[in-house]
Amino acid sequence: MAKYFHTAQFKNNREGFNLLSVIIKPFKIQHYFIDFESAGHYGDNLIRYVVGKDYTVGLINPLTTDAYRKNGNSKNQA
Repeated sequence: MAKYFHTAQFKNNREGFNLLSVIIKPFKIQHYFIDFESAGHYGDNLIRYVVGKDYTVGLINPLTTDAYRKNGNSKNQA
């Protein structure tokens, strides 16, 4: 099974969510699995959008990603 990893930034609104769909479309895979940091109620609309597109969603604890970055395991270090 091929794995694709990509980070993207987009606005937290319908226009931004549509941009997300445009960003991932070129990967041309059968099923999308999207991980993102839990952002409380700020992520609710995004969750509804991607679930509505039949994408699988994974929520990551922000403390976990912060520790990951601090340990130097990320190419996208903050």
